[in-house]
Amino acid sequence: MAYRLKKGRKLNRSLKQAVSSQLAGAIRQILTAGPGNPEGIHQVRKHLKKTRAALRLVRTALDERYEPQNRAMRDAARRLSIWRDDEILLGTFDRITAPLSPEEQERLAPVRARLFERKAAAISVRAADRMYALIMLFRLKAAVRRWPAIGRGTISKGWKKGFQRARQGWQAVEQDADPLRVHEWRKRVKTHWYHTRLLQPFAPEEFRGRREDLRKLSVLLGHFHDLTVFRDQLAFQPEAFGTPKQAETLHGLAEAEQSRLLAEALPVGRKLFGHEPARLRDGLERKCICN
Repeated sequence: MAYRLKKGRKLNRSLKQAVSSQLAGAIRQILTAGPGNPEGIHQVRKHLKKTRAALRLVRTALDERYEPQNRAMRDAARRLSIWRDDEILLGTFDRITAPLSPEEQERLAPVRARLFERKAAAISVRAADRMYALIMLFRLKAAVRRWPAIGRGTISKGWKKGFQRARQGWQAVEQDADPLRVHEWRKRVKTHWYHTRLLQPFAPEEFRGRREDLRKLSVLLGHFHDLTVFRDQLAFQPEAFGTPKQAETLHGLAEAEQSRLLAEALPVGRKLFGHEPARLRDGLERKCICN
């Protein structure tokens, strides 16, 4: 089932179906992917992120139920992400070295082989963590069925709140592009992107372009964050990245790529968050007429 609400259906039913579909997809992946399948575990984590975004969209209606459900999803995702940093290191290495000449890539080949071995050694998710996540997913699926009635006012307020948080993240990065600020902005952009995807049927023309810009921005900021992880590991364990000269080369490549990504991301941020989309904000509640 597509990650969006269905215009013309009861709002409660459509929302619960969209969320339950994500949780069911995560459950299927855990049951069938196996512990040594990083792509399957990655899909589980994507399902959880979409579910958490929907949870934030209706936070005001859930009251005290919001925090324990959000915490359960966050903890489940963390237990499944142990191998993630090692995957990031190899993927980031490949991205920043791709423009190099064959001769330069050959000189760095031993570093890549070491990172590949590191990823292979960390690829398996422990059975206990998979079982914990599975139990949490079944509990969350039952909890979604007990969600209270969700009104269109809740939906429009949730979208507006998500926009405001993403806008504040952009403003903070415009003032100081510290990696921690960029990371926080990235998370808020992804949530706003998921909210926009959910609600696109209610404003298809306005949201289509916005959704694509948010997807682009999310990818740029995701790569920026991967480079932050890469540089942190490079500073903490330089010996894992070869000789001092090789480590220095990789540091320079990572730094230059982060500068390029930020230079590309900020104009997209200005387009999306430089002004509040009042027409969407004011019209969304009126358009959510399916409850």
